[in-house]
Amino acid sequence: MSAEDMSKLLEEARRKLRAQQRYEKLEDDFIDLASARLADKEAFDRQRRDLEERAQLLASTLQTVNEALRRRPEQVTPSAPPQVREPLSAAASHDLQHLINSFLATFNGGKKQAMLKKHQAALGLLGALLGDRPINQLRQTNINEYFRVVEKLPPRWAQVAKRQGVSARELADANNGGTLNKKTFDDNYLVPVRIFLEYCSQFWQDEGFPATLSTAGIEFGGPDNAGSHRQRPFDSAELERLFHGPELVAARSSSHEEHKWWLAALAFYTGARVNELCQINPKTDISNKNGIDYILITPLTDTDERVVKSVKGKKKRVVPLHPELLELGFLVYVKRIREANHKLLFPAWNPTKGRASIQAQRWFRDLLREIGLRDESVEAGLRGFHAFRHTLLARAANSHPPVDAGPITGHASVTKSAIQRGYEGELELPAKLAILKSIHFGFRP
Repeated sequence: MSAEDMSKLLEEARRKLRAQQRYEKLEDDFIDLASARLADKEAFDRQRRDLEERAQLLASTLQTVNEALRRRPEQVTPSAPPQVREPLSAAASHDLQHLINSFLATFNGGKKQAMLKKHQAALGLLGALLGDRPINQLRQTNINEYFRVVEKLPPRWAQVAKRQGVSARELADANNGGTLNKKTFDDNYLVPVRIFLEYCSQFWQDEGFPATLSTAGIEFGGPDNAGSHRQRPFDSAELERLFHGPELVAARSSSHEEHKWWLAALAFYTGARVNELCQINPKTDISNKNGIDYILITPLTDTDERVVKSVKGKKKRVVPLHPELLELGFLVYVKRIREANHKLLFPAWNPTKGRASIQAQRWFRDLLREIGLRDESVEAGLRGFHAFRHTLLARAANSHPPVDAGPITGHASVTKSAIQRGYEGELELPAKLAILKSIHFGFRP
């Protein structure tokens, strides 16, 4: 075995050792995070996702190194003269986009698809800004500049840039309005880029990648506007104009338009998210137990073949139907939809890209604009169906006595931690109905 081959084997062994040490450090980090869960669940979940991604990447690293060590002795030619490695020139160096493609190729199938989408977005922007740069010419200032651009981008910046025909950098430099919030900055950009840099340092530093590049010390420098796009509740006058105005009154009396009225009424009395309601299968997700009618919000039951069911937090919940909603004739509407053999509660809206609610959301936004209720206020706007969720929660909080509507909407309780709720399990249906009936809605559609 030549000296050069021996040197390579030793270097690969050192890589394996470093990877193993880092992997053990991750295990310690998981233990530390477990003790922190009670203090800050949201931060725990965010860090846990980061560590899981890093752990999977390191596991892949160990597998690659082990395979290389197994193959190397068979590939060595003892009589071959030692080869002198040519110095890496800027012209011969890989560019950053090559490394990005290599990294993204490590994600394949299963649960990795969710991580892949996050990395594609963050690294897609990195590639757009720096992708044709040879890796041995990358500098920490390039990474810092990337995050300077990110923190100045508006929400849904990719759509805005495409519509305006400008680059992300041009959009960031010209943006004088709202920007991404700190959570989005950290979860969707800082974490993916940190994992990517670790990968590059592990596999590409011998090819010229600067192993010192890091996200350490990079912090969100924009305004922490996590609530800047929050919607406010409807007030009573707005509800009156919405439900008793000519538009929805006419829709309710039309066999071709009644779905519009019933979706708005169901959102008002349940506080459920619009996609949770639009994906309901009237045959499997609306039922009665011990005399209580309810809807089941779950990703697990059958649905239209064009729909991929989803529920935030992936937890099903049972929501009782308010007696006033039943008096308005909701179950009569449900019966007609069932008899027509539909698998969606509101079949007039065609699913788009796997989601049942996109057309409904567009209709409601346009309706608010048409009837003069749309409010573009930065801190408390009125822009879509989510306002119904805030309306139920606000009216529950302002009832006498105040009502904790968390079991109805699926929000965390204001009086109990998520862990407490987990131990206690979901409230029984009669208890949920009692909560719903104790909310002073102060309005009837």
